[in-house]
Amino acid sequence: MEIYNEIVRDLLSSDNTQLRLLDDPEKGMVIEKLREEILSDWNRCCPFAKVTQRQIGETSMNEKSSRSHQILRLTIESSAREFIGKGNSTNLAASVNFVDLAGSERASQALSVGQRLKEGCHINRSLLTLGTVIRKLSKGRLHGHVNYRDSKLTRILQPALEGNARTAIICTLNPSESHAEQSRNTLVFASCAKEVSTNAKVNVVMSDKALVKHLQKEVARLEKELKAPISTCDHGPLLRKKDMQIEKLEKETGELKKQRDLAHSHIDDLLREMAKLQFENQNADQVILVLSSHLLSKFLYPCLEVSIKEIPNDNLVFLLSGPTSRCNIQKKCTRCWFGSNE
Repeated sequence: MEIYNEIVRDLLSSDNTQLRLLDDPEKGMVIEKLREEILSDWNRCCPFAKVTQRQIGETSMNEKSSRSHQILRLTIESSAREFIGKGNSTNLAASVNFVDLAGSERASQALSVGQRLKEGCHINRSLLTLGTVIRKLSKGRLHGHVNYRDSKLTRILQPALEGNARTAIICTLNPSESHAEQSRNTLVFASCAKEVSTNAKVNVVMSDKALVKHLQKEVARLEKELKAPISTCDHGPLLRKKDMQIEKLEKETGELKKQRDLAHSHIDDLLREMAKLQFENQNADQVILVLSSHLLSKFLYPCLEVSIKEIPNDNLVFLLSGPTSRCNIQKKCTRCWFGSNE
């Protein structure tokens, strides 16, 4: 195929119809209606290597200047000899792209006008996009979006440029001093291309029968694992040990809770007795109680119900600390002072 003025043409076909690039969910990018030939030996390959339909033109710098990019793609499939001709074989597949890029040119040097100028603009634009893509790939994928779709050339070569490939680049230079800048740019492009990390993988193409057989084996393996014991290792003793530790901890927790409740009960009894003793002292001019709100709710109110009648209201003073409520106290006493945290 060739890319001429951003138009993809089939060099094996005499029809100059423009070919479209389509996205296939399984195969990725495909070229619509691109002719493919099956070659079984080298003799059939030679005629296709001599295709002469490529666009060339004359410029002031080159009598036969390439005006398009040419791509020759070979798809190679291999299989073990014992499986040849059988439907359940597994094949290894690889694609080899031979790319002949048209050289960049300056309009001022090539003296291009009209159609030659238009061709040169498309060539330079596609080469610029290719250089931008390779420069981003050489810096890693974390440096932003890689714009493969800006050119037909980079979009067709995207599977190879993404890393699942082995790449060899041949750069041609002009030794004359007048072309030093272009030679330098070519070397910079080659240096960036060397920094692109590639990781070629083996591409396996399975026939339908081979794929079904592989899936059946996988299903059988999974069924075997489900029917097998839950664990191949003996974890019983370990689980029993853990259960005993849990039971021991629960018993210790229960004992600690009982001890805590018993201590609280003793404290409440002692405080209740102290309160009764204070209220039974009728010779005291004033009885001063400094209690927190949670103790007040536990034992002071029951004591008040019994002893408040025996103490004159004028001689009873409550000093309450913490957040309390006035309502129950004011029913029993006319002189109440509340702290700042009432």
